[in-house]
Amino acid sequence: MYSRFIIPLILFMPLLAISQIYNAGDTIYVWNIDGSPIYSEPNSNSGQISTLKHGTKAVVIEQKLKSQPFMIEVKNGFFIKGYWVKVSTNSTLGYVFDSDFSTINSNIKNENDRWSTLLQRFFGKRTDFKKIHRIAKYGDSDYEITDQVSTYENGTYTYTPFDGCFDHTYKFNNRSFNEVYHLMMNIYSVSMSLYGGRPIYQNTKEQTFIFSGTEATGEIHIKILKDGSIELFSYDCT
Repeated sequence: MYSRFIIPLILFMPLLAISQIYNAGDTIYVWNIDGSPIYSEPNSNSGQISTLKHGTKAVVIEQKLKSQPFMIEVKNGFFIKGYWVKVSTNSTLGYVFDSDFSTINSNIKNENDRWSTLLQRFFGKRTDFKKIHRIAKYGDSDYEITDQVSTYENGTYTYTPFDGCFDHTYKFNNRSFNEVYHLMMNIYSVSMSLYGGRPIYQNTKEQTFIFSGTEATGEIHIKILKDGSIELFSYDCT
């Protein structure tokens, strides 16, 4: 759960990233796996009405109630940016931190299909597939590596197997940093739950946010690319 520690955004300019923009009337869904607190006023010190569970559908009533965005600490010094928005659900009217949400549906009917279903919603339809062969040098030896690249409406997925390990590189166009962060938590936390863990923020190097994994998934990172797209990467070994 968020610590709800709010700080002036200007102090963390290097962490700024693309954020989603909502309009009045938009239907949005809770992506925060811990749920999203809803308040009586656009202020975390106001009375908390309840916590909207993951997957809850809400309708935006009013957006950007304060023109100045703010950042909330998620955990271990990792912050995300957002605005207060007024929303309504079937039973509640109040104010939420908009970066807990996305217009993409977060509900899953079959947990076994969570990974593929959520990625498909983020990417859209696949438009191309190709294999790229290249030579990579490890130590004093050269190895042939094959990148399997799937192109989608909203990005690309590159799968690179080598010596019992696998690189997964997801590049998302038209998606915000916060959306990709919550996608990471949704798909990796479930797989890691078997080992009692979830991705844990470690540090930031320039525009790359590094998280530790557990067991087979040793490293995960989210990177803000120069063209504004967002990269999600993981390195797995069996």
